[in-house]
Amino acid sequence: MSKSQFTEILEQAVGGALTAEQARKEIGSKYDVRNKNQIAGFQKKFKKRYEHVIEFHTVHDLYFQMNHAEVGTFYKLVLYLQWDKDGVLIKDGKSMKLKELRTITGLGDRQLRKVLNRLEELGLIIKSGSKKDQEYIVNPMFVRIGNTKGNKAPFTRLYKKTGRYIQDKLDAKELGFLLKLSLFIDFNTLIIAQDPYEKNPDKLVPLRVKDIAQRMGDSEQTTKAYIKALGNAGILYEDGPAGSPLTKKIFYIHPQLVSRGNEEGDVYAKVMGYFANLHLQMKYDSARDIKTKMKLLIERCDVAKKAH
Repeated sequence: MSKSQFTEILEQAVGGALTAEQARKEIGSKYDVRNKNQIAGFQKKFKKRYEHVIEFHTVHDLYFQMNHAEVGTFYKLVLYLQWDKDGVLIKDGKSMKLKELRTITGLGDRQLRKVLNRLEELGLIIKSGSKKDQEYIVNPMFVRIGNTKGNKAPFTRLYKKTGRYIQDKLDAKELGFLLKLSLFIDFNTLIIAQDPYEKNPDKLVPLRVKDIAQRMGDSEQTTKAYIKALGNAGILYEDGPAGSPLTKKIFYIHPQLVSRGNEEGDVYAKVMGYFANLHLQMKYDSARDIKTKMKLLIERCDVAKKAH
């Protein structure tokens, strides 16, 4: 397959015309790729764009024993899981120590240790090694990267690339609220539902603001503030009759951020239509940041020239 052919398929996937699964099938069925290095390169590009961690729903009770900020911090950590690293948190090819964890979580030493101890107490992470050279391992019973390894529990995919992008737009409490809410996505409709495992669509009951507040242990006012924050970040959609109050709305989370795995068909296409494409937004933001940095660099050069 030529580079241009691959690029065309990749752009269709990024633009939403093809899902990741459809793009993989397109490559496999239409083109004869014989070079093993080429195949590996294509797989690496797809893996990087759509790489995700699996969050088993057995984690539900543990999440609801923690406050939103603790869960949000856990969300930041698990996106650093890497293939074939046995659950160790990795950055730049090396296992992360406290210094690196402080950087990615934005927490001070004392606050970070407190959260890590809480996560260890609940069995979500495992500490390994001496205190001076400690590694942090995410318990694969609850969150892992790769396949399910025979675990039959329902799960949600947490996409790594878009997840890290969104984490710069939300604080730890908002991220924790998001991660807890993601456990209520119904597989068939993608609606946030009271019982996301209900198989009869006629019996499916959406989770309204009042219900969400009760589940989260928050006031309705606080819940509305979280919903507004997620909406402003472009990852939560409110659906309902025009002019209806928030309390009457039903909710969807962006499928490019978290997903139950239902990523084909009319329902997925409909829900994706509610949102901007996160991959394109990331590309736009990256280009804008580069322009801003270049402008600052030019301004500094001009100042330096005038000084001389």
